Amino acid sequence: RPPPEEGLTTHVCDTSNGMGAEETLSSSSEAHQDGASRMSASSMVPSRVIATEMVLQGARRKPTRGQSMNDFFNSLTHLHLSGMGIDGDLQPLKICPSLTVLYVYDNKLTTLSGLSGLRKLTHLYAQNNELSDMSDFTAPPALEQLYLNGNRIEMLVGLETAPRIRELHMGGQRLTLQPTALQPTAAEAEECEAPQLRFEQRSLWTIAHSLQTLDLSSCGVTDMGLAALVVLQSMHSLDISRNMLSSVVGLQQLLLRLPLLLRLKIAGNALLKSSKWRERIVLAGKRLEEIDGKRVAPNEREFLSRLATATHNRQQQQAAAEEAAMAAAMAAAEAAQRGQESGVDNNCNAAESDKLMALPKGATISRDGRIASVSSRRSYELNWKGLDGSPAPGMRPESDRNLPTGAAMPSSRRLYTTKPV
Repeated sequence: RPPPEEGLTTHVCDTSNGMGAEETLSSSSEAHQDGASRMSASSMVPSRVIATEMVLQGARRKPTRGQSMNDFFNSLTHLHLSGMGIDGDLQPLKICPSLTVLYVYDNKLTTLSGLSGLRKLTHLYAQNNELSDMSDFTAPPALEQLYLNGNRIEMLVGLETAPRIRELHMGGQRLTLQPTALQPTAAEAEECEAPQLRFEQRSLWTIAHSLQTLDLSSCGVTDMGLAALVVLQSMHSLDISRNMLSSVVGLQQLLLRLPLLLRLKIAGNALLKSSKWRERIVLAGKRLEEIDGKRVAPNEREFLSRLATATHNRQQQQAAAEEAAMAAAMAAAEAAQRGQESGVDNNCNAAESDKLMALPKGATISRDGRIASVSSRRSYELNWKGLDGSPAPGMRPESDRNLPTGAAMPSSRRLYTTKPV
């Protein structure tokens, strides 16, 4: 039986005898606050009482006349539990299996366990709580919109059971180092191991084909962390403002792989200091219609496309001209080298020709091209008369006397013996 509530009239069924008694439940607002403080999982109050208290405070309508509490709980589709100071889990809400929308923002929740049994839940609003460890979170299978802004989450897990999520809002995570536009660059942040929001791989792959809206503003996302979003091929809206993104090239590569992206928010990042960043992003996002709230006109993209094509063609022509000039220069250098070698040969040949022309008649040339210093004619044996019949210089005629040694020949007499020519 729920605690008294002011102005609430309900028909409570007694299951023991099948009879119902109509009674008016009234209480002060202090009773509501006291009930909210007992929603902790460590409370000694029975879970059924806690659940009933939570549901009656969060329901925006009253049970109809003759309706049992079970039927009333089963008929609830929306439950408003925001700002009630809840600091336990949400397990007691399993008594409302038909819930489709749940508001639990602005509380003190540290866990979202107990929601897996709400198989019809499509919208969950859990902003501004104390959520940090999501390891015990199992998303309901029908979940379509998840709001987790303003928590302390560094690793998002538990989405592998929710393949229908269309909107995921994670902006403004209160991490240890709050990312702003004045923070260090992405490389410096990675060196300092600055905290940033990350996705578990299985969860990211599960929502890859259904997610259309993603809010990652002020989550410490770096250029390296941004690369993981390439699997989100159905995304239409992306908010990555006020992060630690410094590379326009990295963002261009991501946009080229998100063919359905229409809206992009990137304000408050260091990459906005790059030259012509908007033009480069417009060309990379083929279907982008809005950047930071500013519309991308069709003629703007068309003009930039023509300009980029002309620039590319001009660069190609310049590159081709430079390549041709380089090839011509190399060919000229090779020709000049060959010409120098040929010129040396010609000079050598001309010099040799001039030398041959200057030789006296009858002169001979050695094998290496030089003038022979000794006549190459057939030599004859020396005699007393020499080669031309005249006496050898410094020689004396042979006599029977013991002649002294001559000036030109050794003292052996055997060498003085002459033979007729």
